[in-house]
Amino acid sequence: MEGAHLGHVVSVLTPTSRYAEPFLRHVVSEDDSRELVIVHGAGSFGRQVADGAEKIGRQLGIRTSRADADGPFPPPVGVTEEWDLFSAGVFEQDAGFVNKALRSSRPPRQVCASAAGVREFGRVVDDPDGVFGIAQWFPGSSQEVLLGPAEVTSSAPTPEPRRTTQQCKPQRAR
Repeated sequence: MEGAHLGHVVSVLTPTSRYAEPFLRHVVSEDDSRELVIVHGAGSFGRQVADGAEKIGRQLGIRTSRADADGPFPPPVGVTEEWDLFSAGVFEQDAGFVNKALRSSRPPRQVCASAAGVREFGRVVDDPDGVFGIAQWFPGSSQEVLLGPAEVTSSAPTPEPRRTTQQCKPQRAR
C-alpha cells in the first residue's frame, strides 16, 4: 500500500465465503420479509460461495433455502411468498440459472449471480437489467454504479486500464 499511487486500484482478496455479503446486506436493508433461495453449480467454488451466503444470510435474519441446480427450478416447494435468488456457479451455470429463474412462473424479486460480474453476462442472459453481480468493475465504463463503489478518477497518470476485483460490492448488470 505504501507504494501505491493516487488513482491506482489495489486488489483486495475476499474469501469466497463472503462474496454474497454485500448483496445480503442490501436485501436486509429493504426491511421486508422474504425467502432467499441459494443455488450453486458443481465444484468447490460454487459450494463455498453458497455456504457463505447461507451462513451470512442466517446471521442477518434472512430465511434461506437451497435449490437443486439439476432439479425443478425455484421457487422450491414450500416457498409461498416473494423470494430472492443468489446463484453461485461457473459462468455458464449462472447464466442458465438466471435465465430459468427469470422465465419461471414466479420469478424472483431480486437476483444476484457471481457470473454477473463478467461483461459477457449481459449478452447471454435474456433480461440482465436489475441482476446484481459480485465484484464487477469496468474501468472507463460510462454506466452508472447503482450499488457499490464508483470509479475514482485522478489527474495522476495511470497504467493501462484492466478489470480489477475489489472487495465484493454488488452492482447491477446491464
